[in-house]
Amino acid sequence: MTEFDNEDYAISIDEMMEQDPKLLAYWANVEAEHKAYTLDEYVRLSMDDCFNVEIDSSLHKHLVELLDDPWFHQWPLLHWTYASNLLRGAWCQQDVERAINILLPMAKKEMPGALYDIGYCYMRGLKWEKSYQKGIDLWIQASALEYRVAKSSLNFEYEYGDYKTLPEKLRLRFLREVLRIFLQDRGINEESNSCTLSEREQKELNRINKEIAKLEKTVAESERMYKATSLFWSDDENPYNLCG
Repeated sequence: MTEFDNEDYAISIDEMMEQDPKLLAYWANVEAEHKAYTLDEYVRLSMDDCFNVEIDSSLHKHLVELLDDPWFHQWPLLHWTYASNLLRGAWCQQDVERAINILLPMAKKEMPGALYDIGYCYMRGLKWEKSYQKGIDLWIQASALEYRVAKSSLNFEYEYGDYKTLPEKLRLRFLREVLRIFLQDRGINEESNSCTLSEREQKELNRINKEIAKLEKTVAESERMYKATSLFWSDDENPYNLCG
C-alpha cells in the first residue's frame, strides 16, 4: 500500500469540522450543490465551468494563510481539501502554483483526490500544456485507487460508481488499472507470479480478468467496425467511435 491508505481516510467529517468548521461547512455546501462526481461525469463534464468554485475574500484569505501551516501535514485529507478548494477557486496563477505544490507530492503518492486535481490541471492547462488524454489517464488511475480504498474487502462489484455507463474503451482502461493495483498490492508482476492468493483473492482476480477479456473483444470489434464505416459517418455520428 502507498502512504495514502485507508488509515488516512478514517478521519470523519465531524472530526474535520472540529478542526476548521468555517472551511468544511463551505466545502460541504459545495459538495451538496455540485455533488461528488463519478468517473464518467468527470469525463463528460471535464471542460464545464461547474468544476470551478467561487470563494469570497474572507475564505480566500483563510485558505492562503493556513495552507502552509505544518500542522496540516498530519491531516492528509484535510490538507488536500484546502489545496483542492484553492485550486478550483483560484484568484490568480499564484494560487494555482501554491495549490499544485501541495497536490503534486500527494498525487505522486497515489492519493486519489490529488490525482483528480492534477488531472483537472492538465484538462484546463493550468500549469502544463493542456492535455485531455493525460487528464483522463490520471482520473482513471484515481478511480481505480478509490476501488482499493473503498473496497478493502475485495468484494468488487462492476456496478461501482457509474462504471456501466462508461464507454467500453474507458471501462477497459479502468479495469486494467484496477488489475495493476490488485497485483501490485500482492507483490505480483509479469516476471514473478509466485505469490499465493487466497481463494477469495483468486476469485476476484478471475472476475477482473474475465471482464477485461470480454471488453477487449468488444473494443476490438468496435474499432474494426469504426474503420470500416469511417468513410460514411463523421466521428460525431459514428456509433462505433469509442471515447478514450
